[in-house]
Amino acid sequence: MNIFQLKCFCKTVKYGGVTLAAEKLFITQPAVSKQLKLLEGEIGEKLYFKRGGKLVLTSIGDKVYHKASEIIRLFDALENNLNVEGDFTGEISVGCGPLGARFILPEIIKEFIGLCPEMNVSIFECESSEINTFLKTDVIDIALGFKPLKPDDMIKFEKLFSSRLVAICSSSLELPSKKIEITDILSFPFISYPPNSPIKYLLEPYLSKKETNIVLNSRSSETIIQYVQQGFGVSIVPQLLIRFLQPKDIHTIALDEEFWIDFGLFLDKAKFLQEGQLKFIELVKKQLMEAN
Repeated sequence: MNIFQLKCFCKTVKYGGVTLAAEKLFITQPAVSKQLKLLEGEIGEKLYFKRGGKLVLTSIGDKVYHKASEIIRLFDALENNLNVEGDFTGEISVGCGPLGARFILPEIIKEFIGLCPEMNVSIFECESSEINTFLKTDVIDIALGFKPLKPDDMIKFEKLFSSRLVAICSSSLELPSKKIEITDILSFPFISYPPNSPIKYLLEPYLSKKETNIVLNSRSSETIIQYVQQGFGVSIVPQLLIRFLQPKDIHTIALDEEFWIDFGLFLDKAKFLQEGQLKFIELVKKQLMEAN
């Protein structure tokens, strides 16, 4: 058993077959298949099988996959540590929404470039619902965003902080100045979120009980704020966004019942992160957890 066999196996699992695994490893399909057979021969058991065109891990295959992923990560980290300390090279692509790109990442990237000037940083703006797909297909290396509705076995979400949800309305609309019940806010024309939104999920029990006049749906809280400013209706957004944007002509009211949404780091469990990428993650955790 060797590290190359483990890499072939992990890539095959990640990409659902030897075709894409070979492409990512820059070798031929027969070469990948040969390494997989050698690995199964040494272990003495079948690691996976095909069902309906999909790759399915056996119980021993699942154990080998998770252990192998960790071994490869440590091996890659060792290779990088053999370089001069602090001499990080390579690149990192960070997925996030407009909020993260404009308000959260700038200070982190500034400090990171100062520590790792040879690293290239790319920001890939995307919706929270797209993060898992982009991580699995190597479009991005890590991501920042709000906690997804449904967990993915291949993606790790690590909470960095939580943001309270607050009601917002145009400053021309007279609402209580301190607190308001969620049923009362829903009695006004309401700007909501699509079904796959974490905020919509939190509000769904109330939306289903009461006839709500939903005038508009948007995936973007920033877009919702703009429509609230123009008097289209009221809404509920993360307080974090109000803190960063400081929008004019917006009145913010605390909800009588507290709702919180988690913001954090997304990582592909099977991805082999380089030392410079791990350094970036370290800075993200340090700055965001200290600030919140």
